Amino acid sequence: MTASVRKASGAPVRANRQFRLGTWVHNRGTKEHGMVRRGYEKDGATMYEVWLPATRNSLAWGYHVSDWAESVLELSGNGLPKSARLSNQM
Repeated sequence: MTASVRKASGAPVRANRQFRLGTWVHNRGTKEHGMVRRGYEKDGATMYEVWLPATRNSLAWGYHVSDWAESVLELSGNGLPKSARLSNQM
């Protein structure tokens, strides 16, 4: 699955972070796609809690949580269908 599935704590991220809640991102290091659920600062780096689909192209069947550094992320061109997306209220 992911290279670093874990839960980390940190200070809330600055207001001008690159990715927002609900944005789909691609991790260039692990070649995975996931949805940003939270941003925070840790040791001077901007980090994101990202949900990765437990099954291909769907968060509806569950997800894994991983913490990714902003420096390895780019917007995802994965094109997940709307049925794979979760509302921002989860």
